[in-house]
Amino acid sequence: MSAEDTIVSDETFLAEVQRLRAQDFELKDASNLLEGHTSIIMHASVFHGLYKRPSEAIRYVVVHDVPDTLSGNILRLRASLPWSPPPQDSLLSLDKLGAIRDDETQIRGYEIRGNDISEISGLSAIPLGLFIEDDDSEEENTADVVAKLSPADVAKLPLIVYDERIHFAKFPRLSSEIVNLLQAKEHKLLNVVDLLGRTDDGRIVFPKLNNHHKLSANTIGVLALKRIFLQLAEALIQLHSIGIIHRDLLPRNILGSSDHQTAYLCDLEVDLGSWECPEIAAALAVQREDLSLVPYSEASDVYMFGRLMTDFILSNATRTRWQGMDGGNWLPPAPFRSVVLDCVKAAPSARLTMCQVKDRLEAIPVPVTK
Repeated sequence: MSAEDTIVSDETFLAEVQRLRAQDFELKDASNLLEGHTSIIMHASVFHGLYKRPSEAIRYVVVHDVPDTLSGNILRLRASLPWSPPPQDSLLSLDKLGAIRDDETQIRGYEIRGNDISEISGLSAIPLGLFIEDDDSEEENTADVVAKLSPADVAKLPLIVYDERIHFAKFPRLSSEIVNLLQAKEHKLLNVVDLLGRTDDGRIVFPKLNNHHKLSANTIGVLALKRIFLQLAEALIQLHSIGIIHRDLLPRNILGSSDHQTAYLCDLEVDLGSWECPEIAAALAVQREDLSLVPYSEASDVYMFGRLMTDFILSNATRTRWQGMDGGNWLPPAPFRSVVLDCVKAAPSARLTMCQVKDRLEAIPVPVTK
């Protein structure tokens, strides 16, 4: 009998949730991975970090994910970097990196792979360029987003008299969000936030809903979580059926009804999304300019759906992407644990499909309420 076939009482489930949350806080407190860091980059299987210690050279550290070794445990917060925690003051300003490139005395590099620790010789071997952000990303002028829509799409956006008691309004960042929301509305997709129309100043208007914090706080027990996850799974299946990959399945993009019984997906920009998925992290490590080269797919949405379930159940977030993998601590208790593990497989082909996720969730038995 699998864990999914076993009825887990709400009392047992909630006690395990609290245990996992407490364990996570203990690991975060004990780890020095992020203490004193100036900048970090997390790729598919590699962590890059810059650290500054007073009166010492800047330290660059690269840690490779080799499970069940020192480096893998460091990334899962089960071991620390092999130096005393650097203080939080005297951090490196990234605008000084150009000068550092020409002075090897100012920076020392270390590589941790498996159980081996080695010093990186030569400044040219340290990829300082990773840490210099190129802020050339282009966003549409929010005042022009609605104006750039086709006449047919504009006609689908009636003018709304905004009432803050029943509405939420925002300036859209990208026209793709409006186009996708209109497509979802045209197909009558359930559990996708409803785009009501626009205001005369160019904002788009939605029904007023609760944020994910309120929804999560009021979704208690196996039955309630199963209901919410099935709603979100169905919404994602329907989005995929009309060719929309969400890309950014995070708790902040989940909204809830006032009675906390219904969940809705929002944020359909389909722009640069979550990077925790392995193939997405690998692609973004190479380039971020052309998003058509980043392999967002139904499989990457499945991966992030697994992460979404975990974050929603445990009501927090990880410090590293490796915490949420097999061997990490950031996984929910039964009966949802095995579903999540089959969502977050490293290979896209090894993951469940969203239809399989829905079937697995439907099969979870729930405690009988008295």
